[in-house]
Amino acid sequence: MKQNKTYLGLITGAILFSLLSMTPIVLGQSASDLPVYNQFKDASSGTFATGELIYINKGKKLGTESYKLSKTSSGGVKLTASGVVTPPIPIPFVKPKIKFDQTIQVSKELKPLSLELQYKGPLGIGNKKIKVTVNGDQVKVDRGGKKSEKTLRSTNPFFLGTNSSQAIVALLLVAKGGPEQMTEILSGSTGPGGGEEGQITRGVELKSIDTRRMKIKGNILDVDRFVYGELESKIEKAIYVKNGTFIAYQRLNAENPFYVYRSDLLGENFKL
Repeated sequence: MKQNKTYLGLITGAILFSLLSMTPIVLGQSASDLPVYNQFKDASSGTFATGELIYINKGKKLGTESYKLSKTSSGGVKLTASGVVTPPIPIPFVKPKIKFDQTIQVSKELKPLSLELQYKGPLGIGNKKIKVTVNGDQVKVDRGGKKSEKTLRSTNPFFLGTNSSQAIVALLLVAKGGPEQMTEILSGSTGPGGGEEGQITRGVELKSIDTRRMKIKGNILDVDRFVYGELESKIEKAIYVKNGTFIAYQRLNAENPFYVYRSDLLGENFKL
């Protein structure tokens, strides 16, 4: 009888595990897998991932962004994104909305090639065109007509544009296994983390990797959290990743509390 109870317990546990593993479909795969990195590697061309983002600043919704990742004919990745932000301008009854469009291209090794970002505000307020190109170890930047360049000395550089750029960072983290050091190529975009005026690159180093449990599509999943710290400040930032799928981004120990999350995976009212 005791032996039967033991078998019953094992069978019950196995059934429970199977039920937890049965999740809705996301881009043709189960939400328990979210294998975006494998989709990138296996795809011949075309779109292999999409996402919807919500920005939260000091507890309030700051903006939204939609993006898609496509594999190019050369085997690289092209990110196209669009969104809208409402800058926290302290003017009564005024909430200007600034729209933006972004395109990022990287090589099949996920090395940065080009970034184009355009902001459009009401009556031309906040309008800005940004273009960044990387050729070998040379980075050329054009921010609204202000041009500059810099020699890039890093084995793991990536574009830091609007927050959809973290979708490519998530692929890089999986491909490189969470590298000890990386270099952000700054677009000069608005919002937290955009960098100082004229700054082109910023080094970050790995502080820790741990696992957090998050409710994704109604299922509790283990998500990898990579924490990187800026070399020139005490600011740390965490990126939450599941098998190359970007889940969320958070600025830690900063004066300006800010985070971004995948509303299509975590829901509209997620809090980090």
